[in-house]
Amino acid sequence: MAAIEILILDDDPDDVFLVVDTLDDVVGTRYINHCCSTTAEALDVLARQSIDLIICDYRLGAETGTQFIADLPERGFDVPTILLTGMADSEADRLALEAGAADFISKANLSPSLLDRTIRYAIANSRRQALLSSVVDSVSAAICVADTDSSPAIWNSHFEALALRHHGGEDRTNAIATLMQSALEDSAPRNIADKVCDTTVTRLDDGRRVVTMHDVSEHARALEERERAVERADHMAMHCSLTGLPNRAALTHRLEHAVAKADAGGTGFTVVILDLDRFKEINDVHGHQAGDKLLQEYSHRMNRCCGNKEFLGRMGGDEFVMVCESSDRGEGLISRLETVFADPFSIEGRQVFMRASIGLADYPEHGRNVGDLLSNADTAMFRSKANGNVPYLRYNSEIDQQTRYRRRLLVDLKEAVEADVIEPHFQPQVCSRSGKLRGFEALARWHDPERGYVPPFEFIELAENNGFIDIIGRSILRKACQEAVSWPNDLMVCVNISAAQISDPGFARLVHSTLLETGLPATRLELEVTETVLIDDFDKALFVLRGIKDLGVALAIDDFGTGFSSLTTLASFPFDRLKIDRFFVSGLGNDERLSTVVRACISLARSLDLEVIAEGVETVEQAEALAALDCDQFQGYLYGRPLDAAATRALQDGFDGHAIAARAGDNANFNQSVKSACAKAT
Repeated sequence: MAAIEILILDDDPDDVFLVVDTLDDVVGTRYINHCCSTTAEALDVLARQSIDLIICDYRLGAETGTQFIADLPERGFDVPTILLTGMADSEADRLALEAGAADFISKANLSPSLLDRTIRYAIANSRRQALLSSVVDSVSAAICVADTDSSPAIWNSHFEALALRHHGGEDRTNAIATLMQSALEDSAPRNIADKVCDTTVTRLDDGRRVVTMHDVSEHARALEERERAVERADHMAMHCSLTGLPNRAALTHRLEHAVAKADAGGTGFTVVILDLDRFKEINDVHGHQAGDKLLQEYSHRMNRCCGNKEFLGRMGGDEFVMVCESSDRGEGLISRLETVFADPFSIEGRQVFMRASIGLADYPEHGRNVGDLLSNADTAMFRSKANGNVPYLRYNSEIDQQTRYRRRLLVDLKEAVEADVIEPHFQPQVCSRSGKLRGFEALARWHDPERGYVPPFEFIELAENNGFIDIIGRSILRKACQEAVSWPNDLMVCVNISAAQISDPGFARLVHSTLLETGLPATRLELEVTETVLIDDFDKALFVLRGIKDLGVALAIDDFGTGFSSLTTLASFPFDRLKIDRFFVSGLGNDERLSTVVRACISLARSLDLEVIAEGVETVEQAEALAALDCDQFQGYLYGRPLDAAATRALQDGFDGHAIAARAGDNANFNQSVKSACAKAT
């Protein structure tokens, strides 16, 4: 059997001799003794030597053995200790146990068998305690056993670490006791440092209690993340991912709540539907990323202008809905919305001013349920968009029929655009001096199976407001060029181009590819653009038109005189021809002021070496007046209405504009009168 290393701490040599002598008399066990008279010597031995047990006298001069034993764990030594005392009563027992001694022996009762048994039991118990501590420490939970007097009896390292974290200012023993006591009183903290703890207290049969504190940080974090995920899912289900605004589902819920509230309180509210004008054009020309940024910006602006009694949401696309529960029936909101569109939006360095069409419907006057309210507000909005210059409309029964007609028309127009059934018709353009054909202007015409020919002013505006005009424009350009190839080589074809096309940096390439595809020489194509289109983005329009001009295509400015910067426009852009608007032509012969304006326009064109054509020429008198003012070409019903491709080809044979005008005006001398007027002008 291996020898047992014993440290004997006693400042009385007689007591030391007594213990050593007793150990020497033990049969069957070999003890190696290390005798010390002071605690300093004992600590030095413990630091250098592996000791199995300490026998410590109760009195050590100025110190006590119980104090030495109690301090051993703090000094890092876990060695079983027997307290040697001259007392043999319960007080000695209490002092020994409180100090942490494994047992105590009275000097009066010291014998080899008793001392040997006490040593072996103390060592065995210490090893069992070490094994238990190892097992308890291997458990991830923090564990502390409270004795029947509520003092800490045993604890693992996890409990000690938690105690020191939570009570860092206290010593180890007090920190453990404080944390344990709070657990016993059901007031243990849930959050300790970076840990989340779940505490349970289990009472044993002998009256002791086991405190168990589980680190549930990961579980708590998982629960929190799950809660956040549910919140995110709920938010996503009720909000638009692009703008962050409440979506259709949230709006419906809010409207249902508003209806219930209004019914209960005998009040009303207003539904406001807002639709951004020309949004599809922004998407088509600048791309969906620019469109998304625009929606985000205007969502933010509108949200800022909403008050406490107003709720904003996005229905989808470029359509927004506001629920206004204020007493002014949405008038204040409309006024504030005007500021939203007062400032431009920047796209690729370009300042774009957006407009919106707005419709309002009041509860309960314009609908007793959510569906009717939204439908009627949408009807009012649609009518506002159709009117163009009306910023908003409140629903009434009179606009319902008109709006439903236009809504149906829009559906049919979309189908017509997709089927590519909108065709060019061609109106003749006539030389004023010779009466010969100069060419034809291609004008979009839509023949609907049920309605027949739909007036251009109805569907062109719809196409512009709903983003179809670019598709129609491309189709008309291609079809017009295809048809013009079959005409005599001296005839031009003139095609109008839209704002969407002029805003497209790649439009010149499209014109070029169309010419190559159809085989039409560039010199036989003329593109018309209105002045108001040009001033929307002066620099981009100038870039695009110069690219078209480089192809050899002629350029004309349409509706001249109706814009805001005519002189600047004419001087800056590479135009070949100026078209005088029909408004000025209609009053010739009746209003001298209009004659003065037309004369000024023609004079300006001459100074810039531009040809001049007048549109809307419907009477002989207008033609004669224009000829007298030295206008180069005429276009209007006097010379012919727009015709389909077949009729246009038939018209070209033997065309004589002067003869047509003479017959129309029953004036056999029309040809001579025009020639005389032209001669005077020149």
